[in-house]
Amino acid sequence: STVPELLVLAELFDAENPFPIEDVEPDIFETMLKYVYGKDIGAFYWKDHAKQVLDAAVKYGFTELKSFAEAWHVKKLQKNFTKDNVVDELLYADGKSCPLLKKSAMDFIVKHGCEVIESESYGKLDESPELRCQAKNASMNSRVSQDI
Repeated sequence: STVPELLVLAELFDAENPFPIEDVEPDIFETMLKYVYGKDIGAFYWKDHAKQVLDAAVKYGFTELKSFAEAWHVKKLQKNFTKDNVVDELLYADGKSCPLLKKSAMDFIVKHGCEVIESESYGKLDESPELRCQAKNASMNSRVSQDI
């Protein structure tokens, strides 16, 4: 755990004026507390909840936990990327500043460029012209290097 994450938790809690935390599921918040206090969180938990923990870590500024949850989310996705979900994950990674996830999604796009570009989900990249350009360039650079 890190000192800044503990300070955030300390600021959240005031024994005299408690408030409900309604924007994070109780088990996700419990996981955040376990992580901050150095408790073990089993691999079985991360497989199913990494993205929810990642969202909560981003929301509350838990940078170390964010990186850890991102790594677990990427580990799960590497075998589960499809032409239909990779664009959503790329947009998510860009929006949450998740470089590992973004690289993993881009790598999939490079490897499966034609399938992804022809998929219905590719149109979602219109939400982010810069990201669309990065994906297109990565895919084109891959084809050029294969032709050489």
